[in-house]
Amino acid sequence: MWFLCDIAYAQQSGGAAAAPAGAGSAFNMLMIGLLIVVFYMFFIRPQSKKTKEHQSFLGNLKRGDKIVTGSGIYGTIASIDDFKGIIMLEVSKTAQLKMVKSQVSHFQKTDEEKKPQT
Repeated sequence: MWFLCDIAYAQQSGGAAAAPAGAGSAFNMLMIGLLIVVFYMFFIRPQSKKTKEHQSFLGNLKRGDKIVTGSGIYGTIASIDDFKGIIMLEVSKTAQLKMVKSQVSHFQKTDEEKKPQT
């Protein structure tokens, strides 16, 4: 245990090898700032861009669009209630589902989009 006390005393004494107090803290602040910029550029900004694109997509939905929901249900929009944020999704000629509009994922791909390009 005596060696731990010697190390602690040597660090407190501020001998000739001690660095200036401001140099380490400035470097640490620079690294924290750089980390914040990296998180913003790679995580926060792309996510907010994706959210804006999805909100625009939901705003442009109209009756008759063929869509896929987040849970994988394919159907055609029978009606839209923008005030309540609900759509009626026609999944067959005799069945309609009431769904939350925000759960619409994307448009159905047509046969031309599915074919590989040659």
